[in-house]
Amino acid sequence: MTENKKENIDNLLSRFYRADEIEQIKIDLTEADRLFEKYPSPQVSQEVIDEIKSKISRKQRRIAFSSVLVKTAAVAAVVIIGAALLMQNIKEVPVSHSAQNGYQAALAKVDSNIASLEKEIELLRDELLAIRLNEDDGTNGELADAINNVDTEIIETENLFWKG
Repeated sequence: MTENKKENIDNLLSRFYRADEIEQIKIDLTEADRLFEKYPSPQVSQEVIDEIKSKISRKQRRIAFSSVLVKTAAVAAVVIIGAALLMQNIKEVPVSHSAQNGYQAALAKVDSNIASLEKEIELLRDELLAIRLNEDDGTNGELADAINNVDTEIIETENLFWKG
């Protein structure tokens, strides 16, 4: 051992052991170092390393897939709530106004709702893009399929919205 290591070991051992035990512990540590040098550990086979890496990647894919499902549910909830609010606002147009005034009031409410829904759609698209960039490394087909399904649902919802 180098002199610096000896000083560090002396300092460390003095904090945990009595002075009469320190010498025997130093001898034991020196013997352990000698045995480690005499009997080196065997090298791990490449198959074992590959198996460990595949288990880790499978566990990460499960986590990523579950987060996509949660985000998909959130997107669906936003779309449903937005559609419900839009339908509620359209139905609340007062009947007592003339047809022209009622029509203009309905269009004004719908225009404000459309602007907020368009902002939400853009945010959802940005979130999907972030998911694609951060979690999909090209090896996870389930994740790519889930993202494509969510993207398709958003586009279909948007198209249905404009059809009325």
